[in-house]
Order: sequence, then structure tokens, then C-alpha cells
Amino acid sequence: MLRELTLENFKAFRQRAVMPMAPITLIFGENSAGKSSILQSLALLKQSWEQLPTDQFLLFKPRHPIVDLGSYAEAVYGHDAELPMTFGLAVSQEQQVHRLEFEFRHDPETTNARLVGAAIPLNDQEYLARYTWVDAIPDERLRSMDAVVYGFEGIGAAGALRGSALTQSEFHWKRAYDSLKQSLPRLNTAIENDYGDDFVGVGFDIETGQFAGDIPRMLEFLRMPRPIREGRCTIKDYIAWITSCFLDSVIDLAGLFRPTFVLGSLPMAQSANPNELLIGGCAALRNLLASLVPLGPVRSGPRRWYEQYSVSVNHVGYEGSYAPQLLLTADDDREQVNYWLDRLGIGYEIALEPLTPDLFAVKLIDTRSSGKIEVSMANVGYGVSQVLPIITQSLISKGALITVEQPELHIHPRLQAELGDLFAAGIKPPYNNQFIIETHSEHLILRLQRLVRTGVLTPDQISVLFVLRGKEDRGSEVVRLRLDEEGDFIDEWPGGFFPERLNELL
Repeated sequence: MLRELTLENFKAFRQRAVMPMAPITLIFGENSAGKSSILQSLALLKQSWEQLPTDQFLLFKPRHPIVDLGSYAEAVYGHDAELPMTFGLAVSQEQQVHRLEFEFRHDPETTNARLVGAAIPLNDQEYLARYTWVDAIPDERLRSMDAVVYGFEGIGAAGALRGSALTQSEFHWKRAYDSLKQSLPRLNTAIENDYGDDFVGVGFDIETGQFAGDIPRMLEFLRMPRPIREGRCTIKDYIAWITSCFLDSVIDLAGLFRPTFVLGSLPMAQSANPNELLIGGCAALRNLLASLVPLGPVRSGPRRWYEQYSVSVNHVGYEGSYAPQLLLTADDDREQVNYWLDRLGIGYEIALEPLTPDLFAVKLIDTRSSGKIEVSMANVGYGVSQVLPIITQSLISKGALITVEQPELHIHPRLQAELGDLFAAGIKPPYNNQFIIETHSEHLILRLQRLVRTGVLTPDQISVLFVLRGKEDRGSEVVRLRLDEEGDFIDEWPGGFFPERLNELL
């Protein structure tokens, strides 16, 4: 699940904007404040990651874009191509939260953005580690003992990240330092018994090209300065040694968010090793992006017939145009969609009619009439075609991150409120989805507040974000509006909670 998103110098966001996410996140704000930019940032990362793995670019306009952002100059704040863009994500996976930030700069040759650095935040103010992009691993690293022992054959086509800064916080390193101190007697005994003081007992098999024994662990131990090996070191000494090792380490990348190999080690620091945290975080980020299903602000309009695709799909598509295909090929999903069409009070159920081997029609059966009259979806209001992809995607997905722009488009206020029930069900088993929704709907948030008040949802399952239009040289700001156990807002709604109705009545 996405726990947090950070944007800096992306579109409306000049200063660092940190956005806490929840299973259901609602994004409010005035037009052109930057609401859609939040969802577009995730779509940009997804379409860039899905490209060929030899690239380290953000692709603003690939051949088949999810979102078309034109170029770096069009997407960067103030159209100032000299500014770097930063994207930060906190992703939870298997009880662990991975925090990563990536910095990109304009590439004049491609008009896209090239990765120039990465970081692992500890909090909003401090970083565990920072990395700098390098186009090639230095020759001395390739000739080092690490490259031989760990079987490193050379840098990938994309480049690498090299350690540039490491936290000096004693609090962070205390656990690793204590573990080292406890391990020293046993490791020294093992060295004396098996290898001797000078690593003389280690054999190298010419035929297999491998060292004998547990060489990687012994190698990193023997390379420690003698005062540390003998336990005559303070935690500051240990941190200084770890830092020197980190600044000499390199992470090979095969593509955007695809680290493949670490050259260099941080001795006896497995539990706090930023290199391993970066690799694990990228894996969690890739899983998140693979599960991301963006739904755009305007879904495809109704048609009298649809083409049956030969390629299977597992999402409705950015414009929702694949929803009929999904309903055609999955009877169980169609039953669930019909159940929710009834529960939401829409008054129709879906039926599919084959026309030719390659064409079919989507029919709506009016469940409010005794005769259950059948009509074409093209003959009813536009709202059904706008809400059907949202319902379909919410029910076919399992463990997905679904982003929706303007779910209230062309639908009645009562149905806008009822969508809150759909989203509340969608975050629970068997679906376990996450929703990030850009909306103007007063009725949707009122329903979610009621679900908190009645105990269907808890306050921490909802994050309400309000985007304030940027002031000159500051960019837009994001304010989180918290809910209490009764579903009431703890924080004051900027400008008042939908004051337009009261203003018109006065």
C-alpha cells in the first residue's frame, strides 16, 4: 500500500509537499490547484518504469502513454528546466514500510528526465543515505577483491548509484554496533582456528574459479581496521568505518527502479544496511506500480456495439473502454457488478448480447419495471457509462492501487454518496484495494464520514487532503484534514466546508 507521496518541483508543487495516504484517500481543492497532478505523478512513474529496462528516464510522452505530460519543461514547476524534480514514496509491504526518494534532472537530448540521485529518508528532516548517479563503475572497483569474490562481471547498460552520504546518527547504528561487539569473540576465534591471522588458509580453486569456505563474510571481517576487529572502538569509530565503506559501494541498475547488484559491503550491518533497504524498497515500489490502475477524469461514452479483443486484459483502461470486454469474459465478475448496480440503486443490470463472432452489445435491463425492459446502454443517461468502469475495476481488482479522477461525473448526488459504500467495501477482503480519488463531491465525503460514525470505517482508513492553490514562488500546498471517531473533522476545512450552498441561501 502507498503510505505517503512526496512531490517537489513537479507541476504545481514548488516546495516539498508530503501527502499521507490511507486505504481511501480523497483529494479536494479548487480547479488548477494541483489535485490531478498528484495522480499524474503516479501514472508518470508507472509508464516510465514499464518501458525498456535499459532506460533511466521519466517518460513524459511515450509511444503509448497513460498520461501525456509533454516534456520535462512542461511538467516542471514554472517550466524552469534547470530545476530538479523529486518523487518520494513510502510503500508498505509485508509489515515493513519502505521509504525512497528519487531525483531527476532534464536531459536536453531526450526532453525527458534522467535519474541523478536517490535517497532513503528517515523522516521529513533526516536521511539514512543518499546516492549519486554514475555512468560507470570506477575501474578500481571492478579490479577489487569484492568483484572477484562476489562474481561481478561488469556494470549493466543503464548505469549505477554510488553512495554519497550516510547518517551519523548513533541511534540508528546502535543495534548494528551492539551486534558487532557481541559477534567479535566468535568471529576472532573462527579466524584463528580456520584461517590464521593473515587469511593464509584460504584456498582458491583454479578449475571452479571460486574461493573455499565462507569467504564473503570472512573477507568483510578481515578488512576491518584492527581496533574495530579487536573491539577497541567506540560507536563513533564504527560509524566512521561504515561510512567509508558506504562511500565506496556501488549499486548496479538494469533500468528505472531495477537495482541488480551491490558492489561493496557494509561490514556486520545487515539490519541497517541502506544498500539492502534500497533494493528491497525498489522491489516494493515495482510491485506497487504493477498494481496501479489509473482511471481518467472522463470515461468512454456508451456505444451500441463493442469489439471483442483477442488479447486478454485485467483492467478497464485509463478511459474505462475495456470494461465491456472484462464483463464479457468473466461471469463471476459480472454477477458482482450487477449486485452492486442493484445495491447502489442504479436500477439496471448488465446483460451481454453476441452480435457476430467479433462483436457484442452491452444491454441494460431495467430492474425497476415489471417487464424488465432491455435497452442499449447508448439509450440511457451518460452517467451509467461513467460509473460502470469504476464499479467494474473496484470488483475485479485484488490488492490494487486504483486512482480515480472525478468519480462523480454525470451522476446524481445520491449515487455519489453511494459510491462511498463501494469504496469502503473495496478496501476490505476479498478485494483489499487502495483508492486515491480526486473529487469535488460533497456527498461522497459526507457518506464516508457517516461510515466512520457508524463503525464501518475507522478514521485512519481515510485520508482527506486539501490542495491549496500556490502563491507566487511557493507553489501549491497540501493540508491533511483529520477525522475523529465520530467522523467529524478535527482540522478546519480551508475556507469552510463547501460554503457555496450557504452563500447562495443567504
